[in-house]
Amino acid sequence: MGLIPIFPGGANVTGNIAVTMALALFTFLITTFSGNKHYWLEIFNAPGVPWWLKLPVPLMPIIEILGMLTKPFVLMVRLFANITAGHIIALGFFSLIFIFGNMQAGLGYGVSPVAILFTMFMTVLELLVALIQAYVFTLLSALYFGMATAEHH
Repeated sequence: MGLIPIFPGGANVTGNIAVTMALALFTFLITTFSGNKHYWLEIFNAPGVPWWLKLPVPLMPIIEILGMLTKPFVLMVRLFANITAGHIIALGFFSLIFIFGNMQAGLGYGVSPVAILFTMFMTVLELLVALIQAYVFTLLSALYFGMATAEHH
């Protein structure tokens, strides 16, 4: 909806870092609170890990807890950056009109059809990227929820 320039669609929701942070926070909270005892056992006492990684300094639990924190952060940054990148590219193409127009008026008129065509192409590409990124965010969140609630083998 953020690609539509008129109201009500003109707001680019996932291009705002606060919105993607809220989505990632929900993913973190749901994963954390829905995790069963097997999930937490694998966090703090991972099976198949050598004893020397568990005893003197609990290296593996520290890495697993950092992994719990970085997964939602990566989701947040990936969604925000991919949505924002398309808008920045469109602004770059539009600014070419004014840059060339500032040099000479005829150059601005000559570059404008090319810049507008490139912007329209990038808008279609940005729509595809937005759909893929929303799917990836949902898929990875569901994967994290599934890993947290998986039963013991």
